[in-house]
Amino acid sequence: MDTYAIFKDYRLLFDVFGRAFAEHYYRTFESNPQALVGLYLDYSMLTFEGEKIQGAAAIVSKLTSHPFQQCAHAISTVDCQPSGFSGGVLVVVNGFLLLGGEQHPRMFSQICDFRSGFGSQRS
Repeated sequence: MDTYAIFKDYRLLFDVFGRAFAEHYYRTFESNPQALVGLYLDYSMLTFEGEKIQGAAAIVSKLTSHPFQQCAHAISTVDCQPSGFSGGVLVVVNGFLLLGGEQHPRMFSQICDFRSGFGSQRS
């Protein structure tokens, strides 16, 4: 079967899944950021202002520390596509982040690569 035909048939599913994940992630981030630990793996990485933080526990520790304690996201785009792995989805989110105590939002981007089907997330 032609690869394009496979992706064409599931294009809507990739988009629906990616958007649902982004909505869940940022709603959780703003209401209970400790619960994000299950969405990261030991090799997941967060880069913030040049600092590279790796691993689920370290990332969540950073996301629950000051200045992230008061944080609001404004999502501009959520783009989703097959990642090239069987059942994988690549989710790219762009938007603005307003940290507590700051008056000007910062631009951000996040990329998530789900490689083991629709129930398993890899960042």
